Amino acid sequence: MKRALIVCSVVALAGCAAEPTREQSLVNRAADAMGGAERLAGIKTVSARGTTKQWEPEQSEVPGGEMRFANETSFAVVQDRTQGAARTDIERRFAYPTPRTFKFAEVVLPDTGYVLGVDSNGRNAQSQKMSPPAHSMSSLRLAAVQREALRSNVTRLVLAMQANPGQVRPALDIVANGVSYPAVGYGPFTVAFDPRSGLPARMRTLDYDNIWGDVTYDAVFSDWRDFGGVRVPMHRDYELNGRVVQAVQLTDFQANVPVDSAAFAVPAELKADAAKPAQVVDGCALKQCSSFRFSRVQMLRGQGTQIRNQRGSRKSGCERRGLDCGRKIEFRHRVARFGQAAISQWRVRSCPGSIIALGYIPS
Repeated sequence: MKRALIVCSVVALAGCAAEPTREQSLVNRAADAMGGAERLAGIKTVSARGTTKQWEPEQSEVPGGEMRFANETSFAVVQDRTQGAARTDIERRFAYPTPRTFKFAEVVLPDTGYVLGVDSNGRNAQSQKMSPPAHSMSSLRLAAVQREALRSNVTRLVLAMQANPGQVRPALDIVANGVSYPAVGYGPFTVAFDPRSGLPARMRTLDYDNIWGDVTYDAVFSDWRDFGGVRVPMHRDYELNGRVVQAVQLTDFQANVPVDSAAFAVPAELKADAAKPAQVVDGCALKQCSSFRFSRVQMLRGQGTQIRNQRGSRKSGCERRGLDCGRKIEFRHRVARFGQAAISQWRVRSCPGSIIALGYIPS
């Protein structure tokens, strides 16, 4: 009798252990709604085209008025996911603050990134030296591009959450426009799901703006279409504190098409001193200024937004934002984070043509 009770207890415990958590159920449902894990994992290469519109959230004709339209962009992306390589060819047409057009390409590899062409009025020394113009990405820009690429690459993120259930965290539901979306946490993101379809609906980070302080930054997915059994969101709105500051519309999407490796080639001169993604320790950006050493630079809302030196006193300016001390360029916009993706989505104010980290990795 005693032995029978033990056997029954073991069976009952095994049944409990096999029961998926709420978070696992949400992720599994999303994967199924998007076409199933096998189909998602079968995407090896991607080619896509689209357009983007951006608005300047801190500029308007009158106080509290509509945001000024900043620019419109046409882009074409090729990805080789087996190599972790992506290239985005960009033509950005600015309407504000002055009309101008930039044509360039961003090549992002697993640990380095490059810009081929002129992407801003403020060209750095490497860009001016190279002919044709080109330069490697800074560590901050590379980390920001990687984070936003992961935010945009919904299929890859859902697969990663399925493969790493121990890293999927409980999260509070996200309420938007009167609808409550069940959500989970993964890396720097809170991923919210449509309660009806199960598809990913929003992907949020809690970021820091040097004017507004703590802000929410959401990618909102819509216009899901079927491509060979895989559903892809063809439209994405990016909301800063609930206001749309960027709208991305994919006009073409193809999976598993031939991709020439030459698309990811960059001049050898750029590779020698190309920066790695900005360092992240426990999800936090870690930088050092010449006069202070930080035990931990906490740039992220979830980790706190104060920076303390070894004596624990608070610092501001470049120290608070983890920038090199003495650098006079003023940065603003969203702070990023994530081990592989890491650090910050900055805009360099003294160089208004350069909006960093667009993350055009489409699916």
